[in-house]
Amino acid sequence: MLGLAAAAGFSVKPAIARAAQSATPVASPVAGGAPMLAVADPDASVLYVIDTDTLAVTGIVEDVVMQTHCGFLPTPDGLLYLVDDVGSRLIAIDSTAQIVGEAAFEGYPSHIAIDPDLRFMAIGTDNADAPIVIVDLSTWEARPVPLTEAGEVGLALTSNPNVLLHRNDVSNQVESYRLEQALAGNVAPASTVQIGAFGHGEAYDPATGRFYIATDDGVDVVSLDGAELEFVSTVPWETADRSGGRAYFHRLNADGTALVTYLANREAPEAEWGTWENDLFMVDANTLESTRTPLGNGYLLRYTLSHETALFTVVHFDGDVTHSVDLANGDVVGEVSLDPMTNAPVDGAAPWEAENRTTAITPDGSLGFVTQGSDGIIVVIDVESQAIHSTITVDTVLGYGGYLGVFGTADIVFDLIGR
Repeated sequence: MLGLAAAAGFSVKPAIARAAQSATPVASPVAGGAPMLAVADPDASVLYVIDTDTLAVTGIVEDVVMQTHCGFLPTPDGLLYLVDDVGSRLIAIDSTAQIVGEAAFEGYPSHIAIDPDLRFMAIGTDNADAPIVIVDLSTWEARPVPLTEAGEVGLALTSNPNVLLHRNDVSNQVESYRLEQALAGNVAPASTVQIGAFGHGEAYDPATGRFYIATDDGVDVVSLDGAELEFVSTVPWETADRSGGRAYFHRLNADGTALVTYLANREAPEAEWGTWENDLFMVDANTLESTRTPLGNGYLLRYTLSHETALFTVVHFDGDVTHSVDLANGDVVGEVSLDPMTNAPVDGAAPWEAENRTTAITPDGSLGFVTQGSDGIIVVIDVESQAIHSTITVDTVLGYGGYLGVFGTADIVFDLIGR
């Protein structure tokens, strides 16, 4: 049995459970209490759940290999959705680390998305016969959608009406499908619209019906009315004062007023990754005006949002830094230097096979969490004071940084797409 000890000396008996594939999820208690931190170590086939108030582990789910490209998808009912590579299954866990629902599917997954009413989950896969799977979360029945071509499937789901949005990389277009018809086998799109090349990364705002797609040219903005799509505009990556690079994934802030991402300029050779430039990139959702702000050179991967703050962790051989961004104005308001990782990327060699970090933040923005890959350490940051609060040490090494997410509360920054 795997164990875990927090820095404060807590130890708990892990709670481990598995529901049948036909299980119906039971909503976690989300009124009051602290958000929970999910810590996945895919290399060790384990997921820890930590109380963010006490920093103590309250449960462990074993035999789960969290699929990091799909990411975590926390929902306001307190559940956390993820894909488990062990059995090619979508699972949901609650704040007590119980698996409360699961559904198996065919194909290797790349993306997951949920509708605003929490009724359906879409899974994008490499299955040529049915690249999209729809899971009815009231029954956990998984049903394939037999599209003829897809590329690396990008997804979003809407409610009232239920519409499936699909980013099709083969034909460089966004397609809409009435979900009921698609599930009945009618996969003729209700509407299509052309987008730029090499789409990678989506965000959807149900309040405005806007779908944002990262392409080589910039952020393509598409509007959805019912099932009808219309191209709105492209927000270029270049601004008046900064150029170079592009984004590969982005997120809306909590109130949908801004699109938040970073631009990675990786024109230099991989061995010179320490010179790669990273810029904060924010787009005003009303005016579609953009700003770029330097975040420092090095290797930057995923980032995290609270209601008011974003955290970006940049890895560099001269020292790793977590930057705090005020989402109200896009200002970088602080930074915290981190202790070096064992087996960290080194100057003169590509960083991909070395260690990395992942980052999470509580919804109120008070605590940030950054993994220290290969060392089994999670650094806890006091965001207000911009200082290290404490560390949590786990018994597995968190290879390649593992993966982090916050869930278990209705106050999360609810994102309809896995991150």
